[in-house]
Amino acid sequence: MALIIDYDKCTGCGACQPACDTNNAIYESRIPDPEECEHCDVCIGVDCDFYAEGDVTYVIDPDRCTNCIQDAESPKCSTVCPVHNCIVPDKYHEETEEQLLEKRRKISEGG
Repeated sequence: MALIIDYDKCTGCGACQPACDTNNAIYESRIPDPEECEHCDVCIGVDCDFYAEGDVTYVIDPDRCTNCIQDAESPKCSTVCPVHNCIVPDKYHEETEEQLLEKRRKISEGG
C-alpha cells in the first residue's frame, strides 16, 4: 500500500524527502485552502491553483511509492518523520506485496 502524508499534521520540515530512495516519490507542495480544495487528487504531481498560497507540505506520489519494500523493515519516510502518524497508509491506493515489488522493479528499470 502506498503512503500518504497527512497535511494537517505535516510541519513542512522536509525530513521525509531525502529519506526516500525512490526518485521523485516525495516532493514539496503547498497545503490547499480547505475551503477551495475538492480533494479530487487531480493536482497530485502538478501545480494546482488551490495550493499556490498555502504553507509548505510534502506529497507522496502513489505511483512511485513502493513502501520501501525490500529496502527497509518499515518505510524510511515514516521512520524519520518527527510527527507521530503523519505518514500513514493511503486507503485509496491499496496494493499487495507482489504489486509493490513489481512497481519497484519497473521503477528500478526506469519504467
